[in-house]
Amino acid sequence: MQLTDYVRAIAVRWAWVVAGGILGLLLLGTIASLTPVHYRSSVTLYVGATLVDGPQDPAYATLVRSEILPSVAAL
Repeated sequence: MQLTDYVRAIAVRWAWVVAGGILGLLLLGTIASLTPVHYRSSVTLYVGATLVDGPQDPAYATLVRSEILPSVAAL
């Protein structure tokens, strides 16, 4: 067996491996392009008051739902 025969035998076998890889990539690309794209996001917002001056302050505990949260939700 000559060196060229050995190289040719390896090249023929690698050609099948490369052809199979390319076929697999094409198949996966086709499947991926046919599936719909889905996006999902979630956010958590914590609102707190560090300084409360008194019952008239909007950060007062009883006024948080009626004063603070609607304004934050509007943002």
